[in-house]
Amino acid sequence: MSRTETPALSAVGTPEIISRARAGGFRFRYWGMLALASGTCVVLLALNIFRREGYTGDEGFYGVTALNMLHAPGYILRSSYYPLGSFASDKDGFAHLPFNSYFYALSLMISKASLAGPEVVNAIALGLLLFFSYRVLRRFDSNAALFAVLLLIASPAILVSYSQLEAEPLMTTAGIAALYYALQAGAGLGRKSCVFASGLSLGLAFALKLWLCGPLALAAGMALIMRAWHGQDGSPAGRALLPRVAVFAAGCSIPAGLHLLAVGWFYPQDLSYWLKNIYFGVFTNSGISGMKLAGAGVPDEWMHPFWYYGAALYRDHFFLVPIILLGFGSAMRDKRFNRELFWITLAGAAGVLPLSLMKVKEPLYVLSCSIFMYFWPEFVWLLSSNGLVPVRTWINSRVDSRHLL
Repeated sequence: MSRTETPALSAVGTPEIISRARAGGFRFRYWGMLALASGTCVVLLALNIFRREGYTGDEGFYGVTALNMLHAPGYILRSSYYPLGSFASDKDGFAHLPFNSYFYALSLMISKASLAGPEVVNAIALGLLLFFSYRVLRRFDSNAALFAVLLLIASPAILVSYSQLEAEPLMTTAGIAALYYALQAGAGLGRKSCVFASGLSLGLAFALKLWLCGPLALAAGMALIMRAWHGQDGSPAGRALLPRVAVFAAGCSIPAGLHLLAVGWFYPQDLSYWLKNIYFGVFTNSGISGMKLAGAGVPDEWMHPFWYYGAALYRDHFFLVPIILLGFGSAMRDKRFNRELFWITLAGAAGVLPLSLMKVKEPLYVLSCSIFMYFWPEFVWLLSSNGLVPVRTWINSRVDSRHLL
């Protein structure tokens, strides 16, 4: 081969080699992250089974509720948090539907009443959270999706939250699944099966913790709006969207609708209690939900000021703050900045504002909001190879060597 042929061959071969090298590198990172994420779920499960120090009061509440369901089918619709207790005397202790206890009861039945059963449920919920989070972000940047999963499994607050046998972890996972399916619906919401799956997942999130799913609903709703705004030909979808909206609403109504249908069929006398005190208690100022909103009749240590959630989110996820602040300017100036992801994550994070209006606050109540801190566009772009360069330039441009002398 003559030397004159070498440049031509190199010009053709070099891009192919680089492309293959990049693809191979991504596959290595992908499988490495998959192994790390799977290992994290397994280790979390093992620690909770063999090294758990104890359970909190609410965990015992949900656990006893689930055990009662195994003793008698009547407890499925007329639950009690006291061992073999009475629904009539214990119903005022419920603030939401016992859907998380349904999952725990099923796991206890499969595991023959072993406490490992509910721990498996939470480990699966964590695995699904990582899966759907990766799938959501992969639509915008594959490498950023891998880094986001890495920080999720490295976050002590996330792992601690998913170690608790509460409703919020299951609700958050269902809500992120709703967001994923909303994005999968395509332009003009052409894929009705994904629209239905998004509604069903959001309906499950609502059934698990009722109105605390608000941040997840805002994010999924923003994704659906942005996907529906233009049809396949780039024009507004218009009246063609109405059937899709009906499909989404049908999916949303199934979990809670089945519960109300079962209550109305077997215990019609309880229907008014579920609607007034549970489903709409926060609006009718009834039941525990109404008490939490107004702060009436609850211990003083349960109540916190409006800014409490901001401080709690910073305390639990403080390591994200420098990354977000440094990457914000460069992300906004980048021509490839993805505004769809920006508005979706902004809608989800903004859900902390209405939750802050409640007098009673717990850090676990805003678990759904904290997930969107890992989705934040500035943070995603900072971790991408194109985002690091502007940030590094920004830092170097503000470092005066004379100040180092």
